[in-house]
Amino acid sequence: MKKIFSYFQTNKKRSHIFAFVTLLVLALWIEYSRPSTSSRPVTETLESADTYIPKGFTLIPIDIANQEALESLVGSFGRADLYASETSGKNGKKIASFVRLMRAPLNPHRFAVLVPDAEASNIVRVSGPLFVSIRNPEHVAPKKEQIAKRLGRIQWEVSE
Repeated sequence: MKKIFSYFQTNKKRSHIFAFVTLLVLALWIEYSRPSTSSRPVTETLESADTYIPKGFTLIPIDIANQEALESLVGSFGRADLYASETSGKNGKKIASFVRLMRAPLNPHRFAVLVPDAEASNIVRVSGPLFVSIRNPEHVAPKKEQIAKRLGRIQWEVSE
């Protein structure tokens, strides 16, 4: 140990050691201050669609007749009315109202609707692509009791 201390006694040798340590610290600082570049691409974690399904609901993938127009209007989620498409050119019949429309996370060109389990059969029963009409998401959907009251009124007309 005394030999080591005696070796560094002179100023010339101390300056060499100081220069070596300074260069070593500078090299380490440069190496670790650079942003890391990894040769592997960072893989994005994609969510599965089943994470969005609440209890009592069903997520149904649908074919959309006006899909090209819809892709440019809807983000990841939206509210919509669904219409069965008629091949004869007539207006389609409304099969679902104010349903939650979502874009598939694993394939953004596909859509699905989130509906209560009881109403799922109305959508699955329709063959062919559906027309989708976009609704205001902040609009409150009418309650079934209000609809029943409106439909329950009967007006009699007597012609003489």
